[in-house]
Amino acid sequence: MTLFNSIHVFLDEYLNIAKIADDINAQNGLQLDARSIPASQVNIIACGVDASEDTIDAAIAAKAELLIVHHGLLWGGNRPLTGAHARKIAKCFKHELSVYAAHLPLDIHCEVGNNIEILRVLGLQAEKSFGCYHDIDLGYTAICDLSIDELCQRINLQIGEYRLFGRGPYRIKRLAVISGGAGSYISAAAQAGLDALIVGEAPHYTAIEADEQNIHLIVAGHYRTEVFGVRALGAKLAQQFGINHIFVGNDTGL
Repeated sequence: MTLFNSIHVFLDEYLNIAKIADDINAQNGLQLDARSIPASQVNIIACGVDASEDTIDAAIAAKAELLIVHHGLLWGGNRPLTGAHARKIAKCFKHELSVYAAHLPLDIHCEVGNNIEILRVLGLQAEKSFGCYHDIDLGYTAICDLSIDELCQRINLQIGEYRLFGRGPYRIKRLAVISGGAGSYISAAAQAGLDALIVGEAPHYTAIEADEQNIHLIVAGHYRTEVFGVRALGAKLAQQFGINHIFVGNDTGL
């Protein structure tokens, strides 16, 4: 088995790709095999949040053979290979850059997932899973004893810019983290007796719900809350296979 295939098989099994339900356009797993020779070597793996043209260009500039992303090439669904979509595919084939995507499997993973990694950088430990979607829980709760000011300082330092909504208690005893667009879980968090919910982004109405249900809603950015999984996964692959990995940043500010 080639190193490329070994990495592919390892990722499928480690992330439990086949068993985790996701949006049909997520298409988790190997999305593009751009190798001209099946036995081509893998020397550098690039990791990024999105399979955007800028991310692909940066991976190509780094001479990576494999790009691992959270949001893959196919989020637009079944559409013509024209415009930017065609350019990205063409660049990948021209430079033999294969693409592997892991969306929910990387959000929920218990070792390298976005949510477990966010808790780790905040100095907290997961208590139990939280936030049901398609019969799986997306995030985790954690027990703590922090003031809302202390928690927000940690978020600002470890994740970045954030916005705070709601009228939760000053002392945070229990919270939940769900990366990405998970603000709609604010009512579920309040009903579970949590003091705060940390998410990437949130709809307008969730700010009102946070006020009315006496809970803090902390919105820390969709992109910024989803850099952690691909970074941790890249480090895991480097350790497992003895290859180089880089993180390609492309912060949208959202």
